[in-house]
Amino acid sequence: MFNRSAPHSPLPPGNARARRDIGRLPARRPLHTGRRIGLPLAVLILSLALTSYAQTPHSGGTAILASPPAAVTSGSQPVHRIAVLANRGKDACMQDWGPTADYLSQHLAPNRFEIVPLEFDEVMDAASKQDFDYLIANPSYYAHLEHLGQAYRLATLQVPGLSAPEALFGGVIFTSAARDDVQTLADLRGKRFAAVHAESLGGWRAAYLEFKKADLDPYRHFDNLDFRGSQDGVVDAVLSGQADAGTVRSTHLERMAAEGRLQLDKVKILNSTAASHPDYPYHLSTNLYPEWPIAAFHGNAPEIDKHVAITLMEMPLDHPAARAVQAAGWGTPQDYSSVHRLLWRLNLPPYQKEDHIPLASILRQYWPAILGLCLLVAVSTFVAIRFLRINARMASIDAALMVRTEELTATIHAIGDGVITSDLAGRIISINPAAEALTGWKKSNALGRSIDSVFRCIDPATQAYVKHADHAASLGPELQTQSVRAVLVDATDAAHHIASSQSPIRDAKGEYAGSVYVFRDITEEHVRQQRISDSEERHRVLFTDSPDALFIMEEGCIVDCNHAAGALFHTRREAMLGTNIADLSP
Repeated sequence: MFNRSAPHSPLPPGNARARRDIGRLPARRPLHTGRRIGLPLAVLILSLALTSYAQTPHSGGTAILASPPAAVTSGSQPVHRIAVLANRGKDACMQDWGPTADYLSQHLAPNRFEIVPLEFDEVMDAASKQDFDYLIANPSYYAHLEHLGQAYRLATLQVPGLSAPEALFGGVIFTSAARDDVQTLADLRGKRFAAVHAESLGGWRAAYLEFKKADLDPYRHFDNLDFRGSQDGVVDAVLSGQADAGTVRSTHLERMAAEGRLQLDKVKILNSTAASHPDYPYHLSTNLYPEWPIAAFHGNAPEIDKHVAITLMEMPLDHPAARAVQAAGWGTPQDYSSVHRLLWRLNLPPYQKEDHIPLASILRQYWPAILGLCLLVAVSTFVAIRFLRINARMASIDAALMVRTEELTATIHAIGDGVITSDLAGRIISINPAAEALTGWKKSNALGRSIDSVFRCIDPATQAYVKHADHAASLGPELQTQSVRAVLVDATDAAHHIASSQSPIRDAKGEYAGSVYVFRDITEEHVRQQRISDSEERHRVLFTDSPDALFIMEEGCIVDCNHAAGALFHTRREAMLGTNIADLSP
């Protein structure tokens, strides 16, 4: 049974505050036969009527507010099962809520309603099996079912207030008034704490959120957390010293005081939030949340749901069914988004986040994606390793090539011969310092120019300029190393006798890719050779034209003689060569 004060009992001392939450229903008078329905109720009736009208077959003359249809069940009297959270035990639940079922059966005949009491641990399992048509329970269960799309609210229970019924409740955290060592929530560290049930909103979850706000983890910081199973059990545990503090739903302490079972001055309220909710007339330590709803399940007959909602909201505030549950009737359904936020902040169903998902479950559900990912990783790893190896090899080759290139460049720059290289089109791509000196062209000016414009050579035999590029292009792959002597005309038109060679440059495939020209200055050598030739010529003239017979002998044989010697022996000069002079007679 709900733990709330009686509708007409006076509020205990210290609680006579005209407090009212912003989301509270407007004040309403007890309803009697023939009275008018308030605007919120009229709107709800019209909405439910239109929904029913849209979902049921009808003819043009059918009235929207028809008589309640009978449920399709076995027997002559249809039975609608109303599950109720038995937070004070199943026997008390039947005693408290039986009048509500009788009230509905009386006003919605021939339909009959019966109460199905459920313990905390039975509610969600029974809901999943659809063992009942309606549910009256704490908002935690309703919010869970609403999130799953299984249920929708028809009306919200109201509790007595000062000037009008209240449709909100929360939790109250308290300790014995004799406990001077417990003044704040922080003082509860290391203490024993009692609560109703892990799934009770007013008797645990509302307080749990306040503990989180105070950076207090009950499951780690309390010496003991005892779920007593009932509101009365929590109060008894605190007053008897079995627990250092506890929490119950708001209104319960006042209810026990009205029943003469508790003196309010024997308890001390912790973390009071009265200043935040000045119009709420009960002790409070938490936020306020909408009261218990009656929820219908999808699949119910819309006409029955409509008439259940209307009939409950028309229940007079002082009706025996309302007094039996210490309530003040029923009001229009409240907004339960604050309960959803509470569950989300506490990481509770249906908003819980899995801390650990079994590996086997992951493999069963995602094995194709995992297999594909593993294959992708394996292939990527193989390609990456292969790529790294190739890169390492290329880096090694590049390093070796760089070393060899540097060595070759240093060698070319160090040698005294001129070296020029050209590409396939005959454009200069390199020139060493010796070549710069011989041609008179700076490297910066020579690069990219035609080989024939920088390396200008004259063929001594034809006295024509040599066409190096045309020569290389004409021979192409058949080009071989050739050595020639030529006259180099430098940039200043000065002439230099050179000895040069032209060799082909071939690529990795053996294809002709250009030429390399190596040459050296032989001007001084040419001058010396020319002097020798001139001297020999002068001696030849003196020897040949001498009037005296002259012989050159080697071992008695004539190796050379002049014309005068031939005339002396009356023999031609050529016939005398190679003969022994003793064999000749003048």
